[in-house]
Amino acid sequence: MNKQPTVRDLNEALRLRKKIDALQKETASLQQKLERTLGAAPVRKKAAVKKKATKKRPQRTRTSAKKTVAKKVAQKKAPVPKLRDVITQVITQAKRPLTLDEILTGIKKKGVKIKSKNPKNSLGVRMYTDKTFKKAKPGHFTMAR
Repeated sequence: MNKQPTVRDLNEALRLRKKIDALQKETASLQQKLERTLGAAPVRKKAAVKKKATKKRPQRTRTSAKKTVAKKVAQKKAPVPKLRDVITQVITQAKRPLTLDEILTGIKKKGVKIKSKNPKNSLGVRMYTDKTFKKAKPGHFTMAR
């Protein structure tokens, strides 16, 4: 049976890990000194010593506050309609209960995108939980009036 490590065991393991890390850093430093002294090609380090590569962010150019605000105002797009409103339009235009697939195609025809990996499931959750809509019969939805 495996016994649970005690606090003492964990502290000892932590101390050993810190010591190993310090020795690896010292080894890397000594390796670099040796390479500089001998002028030899650098020796590959072990995978455990490698650090993760970090991406540098590009430097921002300075612009005046007025230019920034002007750009933001110019970039504003028309407001995206709420999904509930689009679903309401699709169902009322059909004048009959619709399936999830029919509602989804109606939403796509209106140009609204659902940002989901599985839009049908997202729409189903909305239809079953939103009090604006009700289930007319299995798999078919209409407006709750």
